[in-house]
Amino acid sequence: MQDSFGGRESTRRKAEAVSDAINKLLQNLVIKCAKSEGVRDYYHTGVIGYGDRVGPAFLGQLSGKEMASISEIANLPARVEERSKKVDDGAGGLVEQRIKFPIWFDAVASNGTPMCKAFAHAKGVVSSWISQHPDCFPPIVINITDGESTDGDPAILAKEITALRRNEWVELGSGNGWRMECYAARPTPSIFLVQDPEVSIWALHKEDASNRLPLPSSWR
Repeated sequence: MQDSFGGRESTRRKAEAVSDAINKLLQNLVIKCAKSEGVRDYYHTGVIGYGDRVGPAFLGQLSGKEMASISEIANLPARVEERSKKVDDGAGGLVEQRIKFPIWFDAVASNGTPMCKAFAHAKGVVSSWISQHPDCFPPIVINITDGESTDGDPAILAKEITALRRNEWVELGSGNGWRMECYAARPTPSIFLVQDPEVSIWALHKEDASNRLPLPSSWR
């Protein structure tokens, strides 16, 4: 994650790009849950960092929390930065616009890729969540990496995560947890949603093994 992102000429590190992507995802979830009366808790989300240490990676008042409701996330960013982005000027060109960018998670890159420890931690979080919310939508675990695991083969732990089940979805054949893999080693990251725990991120790059996220019939 210390390497540059987007080619040799880029000065932006992969860790910074991943950090921005996670913060943008959290911001988009907040926006989608914002209603006239406030932010509805459609989602609970956690961020696990792994490198020198493995554990919850939220900053600020959310520091140390394994999971936070989307309303907590909306109300408690660690800080808000002012950034610029290019927007359409309406005449075929681009103009620079200043925007507010909330930060919940910072870029860190150090000490290898202990993916097994990270998956073990994620398994504990997901298992606890399912035991407390047995009727929830199947939890989704997103793993973002730029390389192979440095502490063993995480396939067994991935299988254990995707084997975790909750009530209603067993009848639909999709009660298991889901795993999403994002490979950040290329200028354009590849993202796959996989249900088969035997499929590794490396195999995914050899053939398309992604699956569509299932929805209950009442949502269609």
